[in-house]
Amino acid sequence: MVGKGKIHRIYTPSVQEIEKLVNIAVGAYRGLTAERVMLGGNEALGYLQFRSMIRASLLDGEVYVLENDAKDLVAFSIWFPPGKVLYGTPDQRSLGFEEFMEQLDDETREWYDKTYNPAINKWAPTWIPKPYPDCWWLAALATDPVHQRKGYGTLLLKHAIQMIPASNVLGLVSTLEETVHRSFGRSFCSDHYIFIQARFYVHAGIPIQSRMDPDLPSKFGEIPFYGHYREQL
Repeated sequence: MVGKGKIHRIYTPSVQEIEKLVNIAVGAYRGLTAERVMLGGNEALGYLQFRSMIRASLLDGEVYVLENDAKDLVAFSIWFPPGKVLYGTPDQRSLGFEEFMEQLDDETREWYDKTYNPAINKWAPTWIPKPYPDCWWLAALATDPVHQRKGYGTLLLKHAIQMIPASNVLGLVSTLEETVHRSFGRSFCSDHYIFIQARFYVHAGIPIQSRMDPDLPSKFGEIPFYGHYREQL
């Protein structure tokens, strides 16, 4: 199902609009295994995590919001164009990322430093057809849980596919929930059914190109990571 809505890029949102985006993201990602790992099991840190991400993205990335027919902001996506990387500069990191990292427990900070970052940096160049900095990267895609399964996420992705010029590469990394890994099915989370990430992106037109091997270890278990890219023709 592909939904209907108006998509536009935002440049200087109000404090209230930023709060709306943060709340959408927190609700959309709540309960996912990968998110639990990223927060070190402290769900309360989701607010700081997504607030820092959105603020950094407004500085150096591109934030697109979707309003439904009732003019409610119900979903958004974040893309970083070639030459820009999420948290890639001190200015970006000063917009809340450092505060978020300080609130994490020591074990989780060490996991980012010694497990997550090295694994991603080693793996990504093995499957993406251009150097990492030369690609468009999807940093986040979130739909208000109340409005999930209405096609808004698909609409945002198709908008990006139409917007990004030929000869570019769109890249992203996704996961699968451990409990439904074998079936590519659905997961019951936060009282709403959600699409499992990897399969959703495939259906939207950005195919899987690689799976991290081995799966990424964490204190909450191993996480499967999938690399997707699409070459714009």
